[in-house]
Amino acid sequence: MASDKFIAIGVGQGDAFYLERSGVKILVDGGRAESKFSNQFYNVTGTTELDIAVCTHADADHINGLIGLFKNNINVSELWVPGTWSSRLQDLLTDPLSFFEELEDNIESLEYCESDSLEGLDTYHEYYLRKRDKKPESPNETNIQIIESALEEYRDFGKSYIPYRNSRIYRHMFKEQHRRNLFFDAIDTAKKIKELAILAFHSGTKIRWFEFNEQERPGGGEPFLRPVNSSEILNISKRVSVLEYLYLSKVNKQSLVFYSPSREGTCDVLFSADSDFSFGQNLPPLRKNSIVTSPHHGSDSNRAAYTKLNKQQKSLSNVIMVRSDGNYKSRPGSSYRSSDTMNICTLCRHSLSNKQHVILNSTALGWKKSNNVAWCHCK
Repeated sequence: MASDKFIAIGVGQGDAFYLERSGVKILVDGGRAESKFSNQFYNVTGTTELDIAVCTHADADHINGLIGLFKNNINVSELWVPGTWSSRLQDLLTDPLSFFEELEDNIESLEYCESDSLEGLDTYHEYYLRKRDKKPESPNETNIQIIESALEEYRDFGKSYIPYRNSRIYRHMFKEQHRRNLFFDAIDTAKKIKELAILAFHSGTKIRWFEFNEQERPGGGEPFLRPVNSSEILNISKRVSVLEYLYLSKVNKQSLVFYSPSREGTCDVLFSADSDFSFGQNLPPLRKNSIVTSPHHGSDSNRAAYTKLNKQQKSLSNVIMVRSDGNYKSRPGSSYRSSDTMNICTLCRHSLSNKQHVILNSTALGWKKSNNVAWCHCK
């Protein structure tokens, strides 16, 4: 049987991790570059087919490349996406003007706004979003098939995906710059969710939904790719306000985390995405010579993830931490650099570093890097 292969594609900004396991081809996220990624993906992997593509959350440096794959006719059998997206996707598809007018109302109702982005909404705003007195009414139908029906009926590809310019929102816009910036970030996030769902569905791809939760036992997936902080759902996620919907779809801490165990007991992979591992579920036990993708590109804002890794694992000395990123002075942080793991970057912080595709192959003893792949020398 052919060996398994893991590739961290050097996308520059964002994550794009490819895994071949027992003949199954998996891609987790696609980096930020929409137009260039499909050619890069083919050149590195040598394939134009995927069994599973996973979008861990709606941040541009994870979702854009996946959109590019579908635009360039890469054959994808299944797309796994956050279950949170199902909450208001039908509204976004069938009545986008009302969707964005509600978004305007949500942003206007914030008591103060110092954030230019969805991810910048602080703890107060997160609490406020969840505790609002007025909640949207739940739909009469809750089965996920009503979203598939809406996607099936969406065929007017000639028009803009987001016709907000015709609404009162665009004409009256917010007076405060922070609220305007937040609004446009929310629009961009909605556009990406809608575009990926439409492209995937009309490509004949099966969409599967995994809802983030902080305590419940994870469920669903496949034996070779298991959710860690989510459960596969068949019903639409609970209905929330539009602003909360888009916030939850993009925020790092609700990134979906997946685990791919090998049959042989070595060469496992933990796909961390941008999660800080603050969820209540335990991490899967990392067996000898596992791969962990670095949480949020090694940022110290996710230092809690490294604390949890060290607390819940017997040893990290034989674990390979793979970091995908661009060239930033602030990343990787000290948590990544001081980790007991064996570290590899697609691009190290050192000024003389060259971007590389990190290629590792499975052996009887564990993952082995290709000879031309350099170990991390971030300082």
